[in-house]
Amino acid sequence: MAPTLYFAYGSNLWLEQMARRCPSSYFVGRAILPDYRWQINERGFANVVPSPGHNVHGLVYELGSTSSVSPGAIGTDERRLDRNEGVHTGAYAKAYLPVMLYEAWQDLQTRTTALADSSTLSALRRGRHTLGDSPLLNERAPYIKSVLVYLSETYTREGDPREEYIDRINSGVVDAIAFGVPTGFVRTAIRPYIPPDRSASPGSGTRMMMGRGFAR
Repeated sequence: MAPTLYFAYGSNLWLEQMARRCPSSYFVGRAILPDYRWQINERGFANVVPSPGHNVHGLVYELGSTSSVSPGAIGTDERRLDRNEGVHTGAYAKAYLPVMLYEAWQDLQTRTTALADSSTLSALRRGRHTLGDSPLLNERAPYIKSVLVYLSETYTREGDPREEYIDRINSGVVDAIAFGVPTGFVRTAIRPYIPPDRSASPGSGTRMMMGRGFAR
């Protein structure tokens, strides 16, 4: 049975959180989900909704499982994600969607727990230019792959982020950019909802709603 590949676009972009939630997972690379757009919904969390012509950038992980998991069963990491994403409460549903996958250099495709604490990630966070011509910056030729995506078709109204969620998304943004997610995507899709630091609280006023005009 092929391992499950999971597309993260919210707080699980943050390697440290992903390592805690799914300790058997492996980092695979970055990906683009076509014809969807990024939002914060009325629950205060990230979501993706159908939107022709838009793209959502994110990171892809291979979910791990214990050796005792029988064929066809949900692996350990996926069960953890189901619980964290609130699948049983209806907060999110699971879908398998095609993405354009850019696999990272093989030395980066390692267990998430190790990568989250690595000097390599620290260097990438400081700026990809710090690695010069390192092969770590190379990516394999992109290809289309079906991956697991957690999304909500129930909660799709625009909302403001929960206060504690802002820091987690910002930590995820740092790691996403480190692995090649374009800063332009962050600027146009995420920043209308998530300020770059807590001192720029979004509130619920007109400023944030006006900033979202591009996505409607």
